[in-house]
Amino acid sequence: MGRLKNQDVYMDFPRHLIPLGNQLLTSGVVCRIKHDTDGSELLLKSHVVVHGNRQIAGLSYSNTFSNTPDLGLIRIVLAITAYTNLDCHMVDVTGAYTHTPIDRELYIEYPEGYGKGGPTVMKLKKALYGVHQSGRLWEEYRNAKILAIGYCPNQKDVSIFTRMRNSVFSIIVCYVNDFVVCCTAGHIEPIKQEIISLFDCKDLGELRLFLGLAIKRDRANRTLTMTMQSYIKSIVKSAGLEDAVWATTPMSNTQPVLEPIMPPDYSYPYVMNLGWLFWVARTCRPDIAFTTSLLTRFSNCYGSPHITALKRVFKYLTTTASISITYDGHKPFYKVTYSDTDYASQHGHKSVSGSVVLMAGAAVAWSSKRQTSISLSTMEAEFVALCNTAKEVMSIRQFLDDLGIAYESGVPSPILCNNQATIESVHNPTHKTRAKHINIAFNFICNEIHKGTISVSYMPTNDNLADMLTKPLNTIKHHRLGGSILSNCSHDLVRGSVTCDGE
Repeated sequence: MGRLKNQDVYMDFPRHLIPLGNQLLTSGVVCRIKHDTDGSELLLKSHVVVHGNRQIAGLSYSNTFSNTPDLGLIRIVLAITAYTNLDCHMVDVTGAYTHTPIDRELYIEYPEGYGKGGPTVMKLKKALYGVHQSGRLWEEYRNAKILAIGYCPNQKDVSIFTRMRNSVFSIIVCYVNDFVVCCTAGHIEPIKQEIISLFDCKDLGELRLFLGLAIKRDRANRTLTMTMQSYIKSIVKSAGLEDAVWATTPMSNTQPVLEPIMPPDYSYPYVMNLGWLFWVARTCRPDIAFTTSLLTRFSNCYGSPHITALKRVFKYLTTTASISITYDGHKPFYKVTYSDTDYASQHGHKSVSGSVVLMAGAAVAWSSKRQTSISLSTMEAEFVALCNTAKEVMSIRQFLDDLGIAYESGVPSPILCNNQATIESVHNPTHKTRAKHINIAFNFICNEIHKGTISVSYMPTNDNLADMLTKPLNTIKHHRLGGSILSNCSHDLVRGSVTCDGE
């Protein structure tokens, strides 16, 4: 409370003078432990948090949306960092929300033990954690400050800023109050000091921990490695499976088709455990993306088969906790994109689209999604998957163009798929009767090929890296494709004997 008072976050206000019609919100103190890259306890943090769930829309708040950067674009920035050998440091804004002037009159009870129920309450002068609009107000305040020192927001993501000044290129990635700062080698200190002059920041030095990712760099070999080993160990322990038997794939390739079960088995924390896995899959483990995507479809209709499948993913993560994504500056910056689909194999007969984009030797973007409509043939399903992949590729091209990266200038982005009929059709289009949504996807792909934005070529199924994002595979193929996606083909997954599913 003393720090908030010193920062002029609130003023004491007589309780009996609160204007009629204004809410008096309650508050509390929330504590959490911050961990280091190895999982050890780093420090204890505490925040005064307003019970914003009691705010009334239109009275004490209106607009609340705030942006966070896309994880795929963050990985692209890290791949660029490895490839061009940029300096990469991190600064943390202390009490970020409390920098921002509040936009409404808000009256808050003191927390329990700090004068709750007394003759005075807090009248906020600045935003506070828990207030609905705090995130949006902080984003507006933060962005205005960064723009004032000459940075420009990226057109694809307004939380990523770039600047070229005196031949020094710099990027700032803003994830709420965590700033990843990358710049031309040898110029990081003055840029960090410029940022620290704008906010009350902690200089955390070289980037080591971000969003649960432990990040290691080998500047001599120009590699950057990301792993979630500590986070994985913590969630496996929380799930009570740290002593479980290991699994060598996230899902057996002989797994029967999962069907909805009603009512759900609420005795097991399925949704909470799935949320942990989903975060791992989104950040640096594309090898579990298909399985987690499949299991999310049963979040309110799950039973014993779904719980067993979910536990297997935890067992697989226990086996492979040290797996990492490695970006290598000696490998081609923009290599290729893979696209695939699994036709009507799951419940509901909707096909699954999978794609993966490689840069600097490893995946920067991946997707495993059920298609929104039922396709009538494998080729139609491939059109839909290829359309989604092309949109992702075009988005990345625009992001790179806005960064001033010219590696793809004037050259079509290659997309590989394993359906020769699809490739023949998009290169030699003829009029055929198709469902409207299929026809739109088909014409979109043909148009982008004609414009020279993308090219589509054949890749045998056995070597199509996107195959692991559409279906469960046997152990050997899963780890072969996974090793290529993660740029780490020497994964030592064996701690004892291993049997290969389906081999």
